[in-house]
Amino acid sequence: MEISKTNEVNQLFDFYGDLLTPKQREYIEMYYRDDYSLGEIAEYSQVSRQAVYDNIRRTEKILKHYE
Repeated sequence: MEISKTNEVNQLFDFYGDLLTPKQREYIEMYYRDDYSLGEIAEYSQVSRQAVYDNIRRTEKILKHYE
């Protein structure tokens, strides 16, 4: 994962995180801040890895749209 992308998402999350749903916040925090893998998040949340991936990508787009 690129450090610049991680930093960008974390900064956007700091500003706009309150506008996200609880699940979106949880996935972004686990993936970008706590460095969990997609598989680990999926296992924890009892959903598919693809569902986690889709949620994170969609949330990244939402955060960039807010900016």
